[in-house]
Amino acid sequence: MAQDSNSDNLLTLLEGFTLDNADDIAREVAENFRRRRVEKNITRKRVAELSGVPLSTVARFEQKGLIAFESLIRLAMTLGYTAEVCNSASSSYPLLQPS
Repeated sequence: MAQDSNSDNLLTLLEGFTLDNADDIAREVAENFRRRRVEKNITRKRVAELSGVPLSTVARFEQKGLIAFESLIRLAMTLGYTAEVCNSASSSYPLLQPS
């Protein structure tokens, strides 16, 4: 599975993947999130409390890669990766750039 060398950007994992392996992409993003959470020494329970995302959703995301986009954004904000998410989305999708 391909992974961009810039591990500080959650969405760079999407580069190099094709739509026919969406499950692999989701699992890779989830593993990247879990790794970052553990590196910051934050429990699932604490990240759920801080983000407002239910603990069951955090667990399902880390185990299966399943999460709503809004919840993913909340988790990224909680771990301090908001700028990376916004910058990646803006550069990939010009319609998302601020006017």
